[in-house]
Amino acid sequence: MNYLTEEEQVERLRAWWKEYGLAVVSGIVIAIIIVLVWHYYTAYEARKSQAASLIYTTLVNSDLSEQPESAHQAAKELVKHYAGTPYASYAALWLAKQSVVNQQYPKAINWLNWVVANGKVKAVKQVARLRLAQINLQLNQPTQALQILATVEDKAYLGLIDETRGDAFLLANNISAAKTAYEQALQEMPEPDRVQPILAMKLANLPTSN
Repeated sequence: MNYLTEEEQVERLRAWWKEYGLAVVSGIVIAIIIVLVWHYYTAYEARKSQAASLIYTTLVNSDLSEQPESAHQAAKELVKHYAGTPYASYAALWLAKQSVVNQQYPKAINWLNWVVANGKVKAVKQVARLRLAQINLQLNQPTQALQILATVEDKAYLGLIDETRGDAFLLANNISAAKTAYEQALQEMPEPDRVQPILAMKLANLPTSN
């Protein structure tokens, strides 16, 4: 068995290092940078989420204590500076609700559209779509409501979606489509003992013809 002399081993090591050393060092440095950046990013996101949580708490507390100016300020700060967190969507939903209370429907629609476009949670985006559709029904715009409901963000809401579709078809005087939508909603709704009687009443009260 042949063994390399110490000098030969050193020469081979030098040759290997000359050919691959820079790449190895670069790979190690890049790996270290990636780890550091990731730790910084996760820490930054955690701090941001914590700050957003505190601001949202201010929003809720101000709303409960009937301090509308403070609540509005907190809500708009969340939307403006913390759009990447779920709290911003909750704030936009709250702003939309206040706009509806004040019959400022265009503002409400803008806030709800913001949630649909920027929301991070599918369930929250679906809630925004349902509320958009309901506003359009209030404005006697069933076609727009149906267009909004055509995109399903969260299938857990299918019952409410089809119920609202039924309301839209009824408003458009499409009785057969309303009947079909209500029947689908009856099958999709959870907790049938609590919610199905209302749907059943809608279905039973439908006109017999268009």
